[in-house]
Amino acid sequence: MDPQGLASALNVTVLEVADLRVLGEAHRKGPGHEIRIRKALPRVRKRFTIAHEIAHVILDHRKRRLPGTAQLEQLCDRIAAALLMPRTALRGRIQKIAVDEIIRLRQEFDVSLQTASLRFAAFTGCAVFLTEITRTGEDAHQNLQIKKLAGPLAANDTTLRYTLAVCLRDQRPAVVPLQHGRGVVVWDVEFAPLELGRTLFLLRPRR
Repeated sequence: MDPQGLASALNVTVLEVADLRVLGEAHRKGPGHEIRIRKALPRVRKRFTIAHEIAHVILDHRKRRLPGTAQLEQLCDRIAAALLMPRTALRGRIQKIAVDEIIRLRQEFDVSLQTASLRFAAFTGCAVFLTEITRTGEDAHQNLQIKKLAGPLAANDTTLRYTLAVCLRDQRPAVVPLQHGRGVVVWDVEFAPLELGRTLFLLRPRR
């Protein structure tokens, strides 16, 4: 999806501003809206920021009671991801539930890894994590930084952290039971190395 084209269709003007302190902002202007984004943003970030601000415009049109600031921003992130990777376009594009599929979709839809992970998790029920070992040492588990990108599992789960560390150390996938809600689900864990020493992990629930 072209966010600039969608903005035009919604009577929204998009301006790039060099000295804008925030990534983007939206406000009413005349009969329509105006979105201002920071000019120096990378292309993928710029596309997402426009889509995020379009989400604010859409919600503003609905004139319903909205959640608090943090929840509203999360909602707009989800709407932006759905705009950039629409259900109708995604339905036939996910060919397999595998970690390299997320990387392929990111490139195909020209979105960030987090956006691709959000949409992939929404369609498949998987969990996606990004890991980085911040310094070298004998105990990789202690140095492992984990960021949750999408899905139902918590990044601070001790068993999860241990599992991802072992996968990195042994350079192989794993199968592990992890807490999900009130029960325990068995997950297949696979990973793909990324640039800058980061690793993308996909946890797929066994049916």
